[in-house]
Amino acid sequence: DVVETLLYAGELLNDPDSLVLVFPQGKLYSVYHNNIAFEKGVMQVVNASKKKFQIIFAANLVDFASRKYTVQTCLNSWEAEEYMSLQLLKSEYNKHYAEAVKAQNKVAV
Repeated sequence: DVVETLLYAGELLNDPDSLVLVFPQGKLYSVYHNNIAFEKGVMQVVNASKKKFQIIFAANLVDFASRKYTVQTCLNSWEAEEYMSLQLLKSEYNKHYAEAVKAQNKVAV
């Protein structure tokens, strides 16, 4: 059951030795998709936890500038506020993603 899985993932966040990776948009999209939409399940994971975990945003960017393409992963630690909403999480991630794309474009030029 999907709901049980989300609740279990939230419980895993309570263990500091656990790592939970989430694709909050619910599925993978093309690398050319600029605005990442978050599905509500990500907040079920957050709310099932004690909210004492670290959030690391990751943006994986592919560069096809040469015959041998590269993949760059941009990471950013984000300090969540006491009250975290889906909209806030989405907004902060999309800022990170836009900055990662901007940095990649500067390198490519």
